[in-house]
Amino acid sequence: MKHLKELAELKRVEKERVWIEVSRKDLLKVCERLRHEYGVIRVISISGHDTGEAIEVIYHMELGHGILNLKTELSRRTNIVESITQVFPSANLFERELAEMFGITIADHPNLKRLFLPPEIDSPLRKKKRRKKK
Repeated sequence: MKHLKELAELKRVEKERVWIEVSRKDLLKVCERLRHEYGVIRVISISGHDTGEAIEVIYHMELGHGILNLKTELSRRTNIVESITQVFPSANLFERELAEMFGITIADHPNLKRLFLPPEIDSPLRKKKRRKKK
């Protein structure tokens, strides 16, 4: 993963898991390198987590017999991330679910139709903003 140093930060290596953090703006470049230079062929899952301060998006990818976890953080205010479906078509449904459950805008996604929820339910996995006590 030494070729990714200028774009991503290696956080942790476990027995069969690698954790990498990348900025939102470098996500697509890193995915292209993972595909073409490291042989990552598919996204297994994408998970999201609203920390209250930011939204973490973690792309879980198959890397040989192990898993590569690629994490990026999104601002709660802008919450936009580029679609990686052009590099990994298997991300399609996971990105749609992420958009629906967290209200994230997936830029350049080919088909962001809802999967599960009716239109009146919006972003059920987002934390509600807390009001400051006076």
